Amino acid sequence: LGGAIVGKPALDDNGVLYEGTFGSEMIAVETSTGQIKWRTSVSDWVWGGPAIDNGTIYFGDLDGYFYALDAETGMQIWQIAGNGDNETNITNPPLILDGTVYYTAKNGTLYAVDAATGNPLWNQPVGGNLYGTPLDAGDAILVAPVNGVALVYAVSPNGAIKWTFTPAK
Repeated sequence: LGGAIVGKPALDDNGVLYEGTFGSEMIAVETSTGQIKWRTSVSDWVWGGPAIDNGTIYFGDLDGYFYALDAETGMQIWQIAGNGDNETNITNPPLILDGTVYYTAKNGTLYAVDAATGNPLWNQPVGGNLYGTPLDAGDAILVAPVNGVALVYAVSPNGAIKWTFTPAK
C-alpha cells in the first residue's frame, strides 16, 4: 500500500475499510473484493486512524494537518493547515459528537471544529503532550496528557475546563 499502517482502521456500514499509511495517504478498500476504491495523498504520515460520520472521513497527519474527505470518492471536503512541525502532529483518531469534531495534537491542545465546514470552534491547551483520542464522557470531553500537570482533564463542550484529576502522591 505504499507505506506501513499503524493506526486503527475504520469500517463503514457498506464494507469499505479506511486506513491511513506511512506513505502519506488515506486509502479506501472494498472488503468484499480487496480492491482499492480510492487513495488520497496527504501532507505527511497518517499515524492515527480515521473516524467516520455521515459519509465523511476525518483524520490528521504528522504535519498537524487535519482532513475531512468524502467517504465515497476520497475528495477533500476541507482541510485545516498544520504547522509542519513535530509539536502539532496528530497521532490518534478524532471524536465526533453532535456536528463537532474533537481532536488532539502533541502540543497538548484539544481542538473543536465544525464537522461540516472545518471552521474552528475553540481550542483548549491542557499542557503536556496529547497522543490519545478524546473520550466522550456525556457532559465533558476527557483527554489524558503525557507529562502534564494533571493526568486527566474534563473539558466542557464549550471548551472550558470542568475539572482535572491528579492522584495524591
